[in-house]
Amino acid sequence: YSNTPGFYQDQWAYYLLFTLLTVFGFSIKNFKISHIILGVLAAPTAYFLLSNALVWVTGWGYKRATLLECYNDGIPFYENSLIATAIFSTIFFSIMYWIIKSYHRTTTTIIKH
Repeated sequence: YSNTPGFYQDQWAYYLLFTLLTVFGFSIKNFKISHIILGVLAAPTAYFLLSNALVWVTGWGYKRATLLECYNDGIPFYENSLIATAIFSTIFFSIMYWIIKSYHRTTTTIIKH
């Protein structure tokens, strides 16, 4: 455990993993549905695989014989992560798409006059 309230040992590693997931966001170009779906599936999957491997390797509060057991125990969290990522991606990409379309419509109208 940590001396800092609200933080635990090795928590920095999980924040680093979470930060690295922005790479998946930057890989989505031109609002192509196929790229968005791939990102929605790839980001939580990468986090699931890496974070559970980290838990198993460090043994932080968790003792299992094999990595597969660790992955198996994490499946409920993975399912929720996929659902949350799909919901929030739909909301945020829809808002961004609407903003970009509104901006293009506005600039087109201004240019025509």
